[in-house]
Amino acid sequence: MAKAKKQPTTRELQAIERREQLLQAATELFAAKGYHATPIREINRKIGMADGLLYHYFPGGKLEILQAIVHEAKARRIGQFDAFADKADRTQPLEYILLDVIRFLYSLMQGEQLVLMIQLRERELLGSEVNKALEQMILERIDWMQELLEARMQAGEVRHMDSNLAARQFMSVWTSVMFQMISGINLLQQDYDDYFRVMTHHLIETWKP
Repeated sequence: MAKAKKQPTTRELQAIERREQLLQAATELFAAKGYHATPIREINRKIGMADGLLYHYFPGGKLEILQAIVHEAKARRIGQFDAFADKADRTQPLEYILLDVIRFLYSLMQGEQLVLMIQLRERELLGSEVNKALEQMILERIDWMQELLEARMQAGEVRHMDSNLAARQFMSVWTSVMFQMISGINLLQQDYDDYFRVMTHHLIETWKP
C-alpha cells in the first residue's frame, strides 16, 4: 500500500510563504531599480522582515535570489505552455489555433514581464546559460509550431513550404511584442490583440495552397 503523502506543517507552510514574499519583493525592486541599486536591507524592509533572516532562505544572498527568480519563472512558463499545448484542440482551423497560441503566449508574457525585464538587464550577472535557456524555450515553441504546420500541409490546409521558417515567422509576431513590452516602446500604435488577429490572418492567407 502506498504511503499517504505527508502534509506540510504550519511552520513549513509559513516558510514557503515567506520565501515567496522575498522573491516577489526582490522581483519588483530589481525591475524598478536594478539589481545593483537594490540593497538586501530594502528587500527585507519591503516585507517587514528583520535583517539577516533573508540568508536563512537564501544562503547565497542577493545573487541566489536573482537566480531563483529567473529559474523559477522559466519553469513556470514551460509548465504552463506544456499544459496549454496538451489541451489544445488540434481539430480547429489553423487560424483559430494560431490565434489561441499567440494570445496565450502574450498572457504568459504579461505575467512574467518583470522577470523578463530583469533577465535582459542582468544577463551578464546571470551568465550565458540563462540566456541559452530562454533561447531553448523559444526554439521548443517553434518546434511545436513546425509540427503543427507540417500536419496541416499533409491535410492540404496550407501549401507545402519550409515549415521551420514559417513557424519562426509566426513566432516573430510574439517576440516582437515581447521586446516592445519590455522596452516600453510601442511601435505598433494599436491594440496588441488587434495586431495578433491581423497578423495571424495575413500569415494564413500567404500560406494558403
